[in-house]
Amino acid sequence: MNCMMRRTADNRRPLRLIASGPYAVVGPTARLSASAGRSRAAGGTQAPWVSGVRARRRDTPRVNDIVTELEALIRSDVIARMGGDASGELTALTLDSLIISYLNWRARFIPRRPRQVHLSHELLASAKYQEHCTAIDAIAAKTAAGDDLAPHLSRGTRTAYQPTSSRRRRRADLDGLIAEWNIHHLHVTTTVEPDGYVTRTDDLLFAHFAEVDAYFIGVFPHGAWARSEIAEIVMRNWRDARIFVPLQGGLRLAQIISDGDRQALRDAGVTTLLEVDGQVCVPAGSGQSTARTPMWATEQANALMHALRQLRGAELPTSTLVVDKDGDKFRVRDTTSGTVVWQVLIAR
Repeated sequence: MNCMMRRTADNRRPLRLIASGPYAVVGPTARLSASAGRSRAAGGTQAPWVSGVRARRRDTPRVNDIVTELEALIRSDVIARMGGDASGELTALTLDSLIISYLNWRARFIPRRPRQVHLSHELLASAKYQEHCTAIDAIAAKTAAGDDLAPHLSRGTRTAYQPTSSRRRRRADLDGLIAEWNIHHLHVTTTVEPDGYVTRTDDLLFAHFAEVDAYFIGVFPHGAWARSEIAEIVMRNWRDARIFVPLQGGLRLAQIISDGDRQALRDAGVTTLLEVDGQVCVPAGSGQSTARTPMWATEQANALMHALRQLRGAELPTSTLVVDKDGDKFRVRDTTSGTVVWQVLIAR
């Protein structure tokens, strides 16, 4: 069967977490930038997202109570987004751990926006592409149009957080392929079942979704989550896409890690190096944390908490400040002037 790709124009991906304000919190500032859910601070040890009080106002009270109210609003809203907290475990988490859990869950979805679709040479030349090209081209068309790809994802995406009492060896709220390599797997069929998901398939399309591009890597079976072939295809087709980043200096691995060992290490929360065509590379975004969640989620949660601590230490006219919410933005607003003093956007 002959299949044809359809493509469309690029569109930028929004930030997962941003914060801004007319005041600059005391200390250095930086801008958060995200690509495929990863943050990059602009130089040095800085506080992303916040611009704030240029100088302390010595005659105004501290904003501890305001920030405590802000944190409570963020906490309650995020827990509601995650489907509530019947176990009570989410409520017991610290705010940074809650944000990490939330971002870990949202990372398993593919934000809707038009993307230019790229197919690897290996995928196009494979028998699996000929077998599944109708479904793959349908997924490509949806990707190009910015349609919802959630029906092709794992039903496990419905589990935002799995309570400790119900955890088994394989946790429903974790996806190591996404956490370490930021690669999704999609089921290659167009048959939709009553629950809105497509019929499950043994063969899966592995793909990376960036801000304006989607990279269809290949069709692999269930269980191929840690195959080095995945990174090899990516590096040989799209080295400049920075899905994996080559290390400089002519380094070589003393021992090549087998796919089985890599999976075992991933299950233990370890990010591994790979060697492709004699060059060592690492997953962009620092891979996964020892909690088996994306490292970028930890970095963003830490940066948010740092920004809140800086805001807590600032001195502002608290008598005229209120905490409120505008869509997905959590704000500190001056009721006298109407000025938004500080805000954070936690994207869905």
